Amino acid sequence: MKRFLLAGHGGFFNRGCEAIVISTVSLLREAFPGCEIRLSSFSAAEDRQRCMVEGIDIVAAQWLSRRLWARLLRKAARTIGYWDIILGPTRDALRWADVVVSIGGDNYTLDYAFPPAYFVHLNHLTKKYGKYLVIWGASIGPFEVNGVLCKPLIEAVELADIITARDYATVEELAEYGIVEDVYHVADPAFLLPTADDAPVYEHESGPLVGINISPLVAPLNNEFPENIQGIVMTAQHLIDKLGAKLLLILHVASTGNIPGDEVCLERLSQLIARDGQVQIVPYHLNAMQTKSVISQCDLLLAGRTHATISGFSTAVPTISIAYSRKALGINEYLFGHTDYVIAKQDLANAEVVSRTVSRVLEEGPVIRSYLEGKIPAVKDAARRGAEYLKKSLP
Repeated sequence: MKRFLLAGHGGFFNRGCEAIVISTVSLLREAFPGCEIRLSSFSAAEDRQRCMVEGIDIVAAQWLSRRLWARLLRKAARTIGYWDIILGPTRDALRWADVVVSIGGDNYTLDYAFPPAYFVHLNHLTKKYGKYLVIWGASIGPFEVNGVLCKPLIEAVELADIITARDYATVEELAEYGIVEDVYHVADPAFLLPTADDAPVYEHESGPLVGINISPLVAPLNNEFPENIQGIVMTAQHLIDKLGAKLLLILHVASTGNIPGDEVCLERLSQLIARDGQVQIVPYHLNAMQTKSVISQCDLLLAGRTHATISGFSTAVPTISIAYSRKALGINEYLFGHTDYVIAKQDLANAEVVSRTVSRVLEEGPVIRSYLEGKIPAVKDAARRGAEYLKKSLP
């Protein structure tokens, strides 16, 4: 009986993280009947309250917060090892596990302009305990920012016994640094996330039902807001005024602690569009499966959160990805062979760019939907292959 530790999970406040966990647990249980699974979470207490997966134990990823420990242990870290202390709760789970599955999607990237030190040290600690290490369904890289190569990140990735990559860009990036053995292209496990029967149903007869998701990652709440999303605002108003559209503003990551989620952006966007009755904010409490069900009802989805777009793609909804990192480009290249349905976050201020892309996807909607209906079964098979590769590679 195999014992798996899922590490790298932020928390179920992020519906994408929730989707990965639900789908990954299902895959592991299918491939390894009777296996035991623990989930290492940065939001363990909250996750225990809203966990939708039965039969898994949730353990804390770290003691307190990284920020607090950084203040308390700055001097002590020089002699006793800061990260060994931070990873305290995870050490017991590592000792228990046979296999550590590093989930999270994009924990091994510099797209967010900071080295992911936690995951670097987690990998080293995993191998220190002699455990089998899997980097699972990931977008990896870039390893270089502003001409500076992050060697510790490369070394941490090299420690993995097997890597399943959710886009070809990751496979190519790894190959550039000589990481080619036991690297397999798959699809994101969240393509397998089921929908829910108890989700709200939205009916709209006079025009298209358009889902919109934006977050601080694509619309930073700085001095440039709301100018940085004027393209969305003007296009949304046009959709309502000219086409009779109804807009659903969809949260995919909730605020947690001092980290803002999608709520603030969505509420501000609703105020800016200023079309009473035609703009509705979807309830924030919905889980990942319920949110996917809402997205599946849309005629068009414009989304910044990667796993919101995956919910759209996997239910054959014509979807426009707002790119804040390379992963949106990689997933679109994988699905369509092009990035015509991607808008860079810096172009959200440009009404012409946003309107042109939205108009194109609405016009091509039936063709896109038909294409995705034919494509997604193969994509789901690719997601399932991750577990097959893992089963074959385990000693």
